[in-house]
Amino acid sequence: MIGLLIKDIKLLKNQKTFFMMLIIFAFFFLFINNNPIFVVSYVTFISCLFVVSSISYDEYNNSNAFLLTLPVTRKEYTIEKYVFGFLIGIIAWILSTMLSTVYSYIYIQDFQLVDWLASCLTMLVIALLFMSVVIPVQLKFGQTKGNVAMILSMASIAVIGFVGLKLAEWMGIDVFKLIGSLSTIGSVGLLGIIIVFVIICLAISYRISLQIMRKKEF
Repeated sequence: MIGLLIKDIKLLKNQKTFFMMLIIFAFFFLFINNNPIFVVSYVTFISCLFVVSSISYDEYNNSNAFLLTLPVTRKEYTIEKYVFGFLIGIIAWILSTMLSTVYSYIYIQDFQLVDWLASCLTMLVIALLFMSVVIPVQLKFGQTKGNVAMILSMASIAVIGFVGLKLAEWMGIDVFKLIGSLSTIGSVGLLGIIIVFVIICLAISYRISLQIMRKKEF
């Protein structure tokens, strides 16, 4: 698996121009629009999606068939994609959060560090959840069909969420009040719940991706 990580990291070197454009655009938007949380979310989301590029590179000219002739199992390949996406996303999130925090502390009045870090953590959670949807869809459908499947997946999630809210409302359950009541367990407890939730989603996503890879023919 270490070899696969090295391969994907080396592939990132071919996208130096894109990285530079990403950094320039992030700083431009930060100073022009004065919206540091956008920078954190933008950089984190884009970085997590680099895992999609790595999967596309592996599919190019049926390179997967060659990779699997090496001492690499389909399980190791699947795990590496999640590890790669997680590492790139976390590194990008840490760097963008640190720079945006410094900017916010200097230029934003009444800057609240705890609220700010909570917002940044929310962006990371959303990015990881998005990645948990992207990877199995990309492995299943590939680059071309994967874009369409991704749109349909996001639309399906939105519909399920809307139907769920309406169903809860019909049953007399105030979802937003229930969410608000979570604040009574304290920040540490809430953080623990969020971490467990993300881990469960990633675990489910991994199991789906692993089944896709085991059934896939190259």
